[in-house]
Amino acid sequence: MKLSAIRLRNIRGFGPEGLAIEHIPDGLSVLARPNEFGKSTLFDALRLVFGTKHSAGGLAVKALVPWANTGTPEVEVDIHAAGRTFRVSKRYLKGKSAQVTDLVSGDIVAKGSDADAWLMDASGVSSGTGGPTGFLWVKQGRSMEQPAGGEPVLSQLLEQEVGLLVGGEAARSVLERAIGERAKWLTGKTRKPTGRYKEALEARAPTQDKLSTLKARQIKAENALSELQTLKRQITKQSDPERDREFKQKRDQAADELEAAKQAANELQILEQKTEFASTNLDHARSTEKHHADKVKEADRLAIAIKQSSGHAAELSRSHAEFSKTLSVAENELIEAEDVWKTIAQRNRARETFENALRAHNTLEQLENKRDQARALDDALRARAKAIAQNRATETAYNTAADCDRNVSLAKARIEGGRPTIHFDLTADGTDSVRLNETPVRNGQTESLSGTSVIDLGHLGAITISATDHGEARDALENAELALQNALEELGVRDVAEAEAKARERIDLQRASQHDRQRLEQLAPDGLEALDQEIAVLRTQLPEDFDPDTPPPPPVDIAEAEAAVEKARATAENYREAHADAEKEWIKHRTRTSMNEDALANIDKELGEAEARSQKAIQLAEHVEANWKTLEALNTELETKRSALPNLDMCTENVARMNRAFEANQQGLQKLKIERARLEAEIDAAGADGIGEALNEVNADLARLDRRIGRYEADIRALDRLIDALSDAQARLQEAYFKPVTDAMQPLLREVVGPGTVRLGVDFQADSLRRGDFREAIDTLSGGTREQISVLSRLAFGRLMAQRGTPIPVILDDALVYCDDDRLDAMFTALNVAAKDVQCIVLTCHQRAFSQLGGEPLDPQRWKKP
Repeated sequence: MKLSAIRLRNIRGFGPEGLAIEHIPDGLSVLARPNEFGKSTLFDALRLVFGTKHSAGGLAVKALVPWANTGTPEVEVDIHAAGRTFRVSKRYLKGKSAQVTDLVSGDIVAKGSDADAWLMDASGVSSGTGGPTGFLWVKQGRSMEQPAGGEPVLSQLLEQEVGLLVGGEAARSVLERAIGERAKWLTGKTRKPTGRYKEALEARAPTQDKLSTLKARQIKAENALSELQTLKRQITKQSDPERDREFKQKRDQAADELEAAKQAANELQILEQKTEFASTNLDHARSTEKHHADKVKEADRLAIAIKQSSGHAAELSRSHAEFSKTLSVAENELIEAEDVWKTIAQRNRARETFENALRAHNTLEQLENKRDQARALDDALRARAKAIAQNRATETAYNTAADCDRNVSLAKARIEGGRPTIHFDLTADGTDSVRLNETPVRNGQTESLSGTSVIDLGHLGAITISATDHGEARDALENAELALQNALEELGVRDVAEAEAKARERIDLQRASQHDRQRLEQLAPDGLEALDQEIAVLRTQLPEDFDPDTPPPPPVDIAEAEAAVEKARATAENYREAHADAEKEWIKHRTRTSMNEDALANIDKELGEAEARSQKAIQLAEHVEANWKTLEALNTELETKRSALPNLDMCTENVARMNRAFEANQQGLQKLKIERARLEAEIDAAGADGIGEALNEVNADLARLDRRIGRYEADIRALDRLIDALSDAQARLQEAYFKPVTDAMQPLLREVVGPGTVRLGVDFQADSLRRGDFREAIDTLSGGTREQISVLSRLAFGRLMAQRGTPIPVILDDALVYCDDDRLDAMFTALNVAAKDVQCIVLTCHQRAFSQLGGEPLDPQRWKKP
């Protein structure tokens, strides 16, 4: 299978206009574009169409929906498979569908799930392998990952080459028996005990637990006796009567001191409340006195302000009236100037409308001429497309027929060359008497024999020779003639010459179509429909009564009128601003005077007459003085009592401490008594009788189990050594199994890394690199070397599959990012060598570096559906 075209639309950054890459060559090609172009999107779309059914809706599909949410994701690829060209079209999510079309015959090969299955079969995908995307394609950012998912496909190819991997029936039989025997004692992967080995281990555990329990009981009884003696001494010490009486006296004295402190604290609290009340009264008296003084000052200030603002307000009123008259005159002058300007502007707009219509009329004639030419070209293209579709002599089909004709000639030549020949060297008498198939033979004549030939020797008798053509050569000729017949019938011709004529006719039609299509794109780059729409828009710009031959209205200079309007507008605006400022100032002074008059009236109402105001100020000062003296006396008394107050917190904590100590002593004594009873009961329950005999019996049982387990473990170690030896022998035989892959990789590896050998391991992944006498694990190599081996492995797998008749393209998405300059040049050479056998497609953003790759550049275009 080889790719010849890729198309996609409505995927990530590609909207409805889509992307198409046509005419992908069989060998090496490169798409070099800058970052954010969409190369990885193209790669993911290819993986989607080959590895995901059209009915899928998981994260892999949803991750490709268009960023602008413009439509349904679509992917289309053209592939060469089984000697024919097919088009695979898939649509995902909304309106999901799948279809495979034979581009030679135009027939629909498969639809829906059948189309998914057809593509999986054509690309070598089978359930669980991941198809070509896992082990032949490299995704951006994963160039160092080893190929994965190709084991089933590659195993089938290699078994055809080297046969099934065997290490000798006897060795395999012994290995299987050894593994089976070990399975009696250990499970497979986890190596957990099983069978009689497990039973012995399980029996040993409770015996060991019983021994530990007996020893613990013995130690516990001995410890309990020691603890009991210590506990009895502590109980005697804490039960002394003299100590209890002394403690009670101290506790009663602390309680009396606490009561006296509480009484003094209550008296101090009452005095603090009286002092706080006196302070509040003083603050209130001072506030009242200040408020009265402030109001008197405010009344005097307002009276002065009212007198001053009354005269200023009258002056502002006169100024406001004068500005009103001047503003009215300026606004009338502005109206007259604007009327003159509107008349001139209307005449100039009429002239501009005529000129626009005339330009639209001339453009319309040109576009209509282009449309007529474009329609003629479009009709011609449709006719040629029909002729091309009816002509089945494509380049591939014709080449197939020509190859078949050459194969027939070659098969005939091989048959002719394989037939026996006879040379006649006769005397003069023999020339007249010897005949071959009743025809006289000349001296020196040489003949090629086929079928049954009779040589008549005259009176000497006759020789009969039967020449049978070689079976394989005859079958090859029949197959070649049958293939030629099928190829000619496919083309609908009688011979190769007629096929060549039809192929040339198809090429001429395609070239003519390409020329007309280029001309059509020049006339209508956006299509006939867009050209028709442009013509329709121009027609709407023409007035119904438009006459292109009528002279346009003469132009009139509007600059003088515009200047007059601007001057009048500026004058009017200046007078408006002055009038508005005067009005604001007048309103502000009028409002302020009114507010001052209202405030003065409220203050006069609150303070009363002038004589009453002075008398009230004297009374307020005397009230402040009396409150101040009362507060001073209370503060003196408060300081005296506060200095004599006992520390209430200390007294309270002293009583609490005594009570806690007494309770703790009683509780501790009670706990000691309870613990004494527990220890006595524990000693009685444990007992000392029979512990020694029980310990001896359990130790004997444990020794018997240890000997039994030891025998089982010795057998397991012997089986492990046998299995390891046999496994090592089989591992050495894998080298023959992997040899076709390493042979395909070896010349490429030597070109890039230098002399060395890669060893393959599990799942056909590179395991290590041997250079000289040193073998290095792949994981220990530099990032660049791992990347190069990963890419070379894929090229080797691709070449092997192509050589076995199951080609799959190798696709690399920015896979060479860690190469130095020398290694990069070597990788370019390796890619060109591999591309002789397998199709290689390289996607990269390193345009300058990959300009030396040597592959055919790919030219992405918009996806233009027919």
